[in-house]
Amino acid sequence: MPGSKGSRYVYSPKNLTDILERIKGTGRPDKLNIAYVRDTWLMKDNNLSAVLILLEDMEFISADGTPTALYAAYQNEVIARKTLATGIKNAY
Repeated sequence: MPGSKGSRYVYSPKNLTDILERIKGTGRPDKLNIAYVRDTWLMKDNNLSAVLILLEDMEFISADGTPTALYAAYQNEVIARKTLATGIKNAY
């Protein structure tokens, strides 16, 4: 059962996987938003807004799109899996 943040529907789970891989493989942007994803990562899927909302629920980004400490921790290969698990727990 979802927590207080409610359940999220991501239209294409591949979008979530792609975004998570790009987070690990790139630097830390000032703001992670649709414009950044479209213009910098060249991902043009209109359904990406759902992924960004999910990342906010996971506490990887703040409400204004600023990457958090959890975002930075996920970029560290040594603790990435544990950080992802923390993010999933945060979302639920």
